[in-house]
Amino acid sequence: MIIFRRTQSEFGTERPDAPRSAGFTLVELMISVFMLAIIVTTLFGAYRAVFSNAGALEQFRTDFEMARNCLERITIDLTGIHVMLPPQYRPSNSDSTADPYAVVGDQVAEGRENFSRLKFASVSHVPSRRDFPQGVAEIVYQVKNDARNGFVLKRSDRLFRDESLDSDHNDPALCFHVRGFKLTYYDDAGREFDAWDSESDACKHATPSAVGIRLEIGDSENAQVYQTRVHLPVAREPLK
Repeated sequence: MIIFRRTQSEFGTERPDAPRSAGFTLVELMISVFMLAIIVTTLFGAYRAVFSNAGALEQFRTDFEMARNCLERITIDLTGIHVMLPPQYRPSNSDSTADPYAVVGDQVAEGRENFSRLKFASVSHVPSRRDFPQGVAEIVYQVKNDARNGFVLKRSDRLFRDESLDSDHNDPALCFHVRGFKLTYYDDAGREFDAWDSESDACKHATPSAVGIRLEIGDSENAQVYQTRVHLPVAREPLK
């Protein structure tokens, strides 16, 4: 009879019937939790950034549409400007009345800010009644301080034949959250002016040949500037 014997070295250092360890160690669990925290933090930050940018883009789109509509309205009014030309026009003096269709642009303080204000005559009247009246209207653009919306750009539109031309009305607001509204006037030589009065000797009783518009809307962090220039189809030349 042949008997085979195996030494302990043939089984290795571990006994065949020794119990094996199962699961993770504490160190492995801590590393897993740490890695999971990093992933969650990264995903949450990306989530907030995406929705924050989405809100900013939506506000930008809203402000852009509002500014575009406002500049289009001003452009329509200015291209429909009504100017009295010689010989019907004569400079006003103590014996004559002032030109009702004068172009007057100045700076007005509203709160702690200064904004441009412009008054002129235009055939681009926007009727608000069912009879749709037509005619030359006095158009006024000016910024007012609103308790709910901050500074707003308002548009006044009055037909000259209306008795309520000089009365106060609830004029519609074209732009909200206005941070800047500046108009620049250009004479026939292309020179720039911050103010204009077609009834003054300083302007030689002429009307501007173009008007530059600079509109800034938004808040202190996301303010946007929109600019354009409108060349007027008719202008009164300087009187000698």
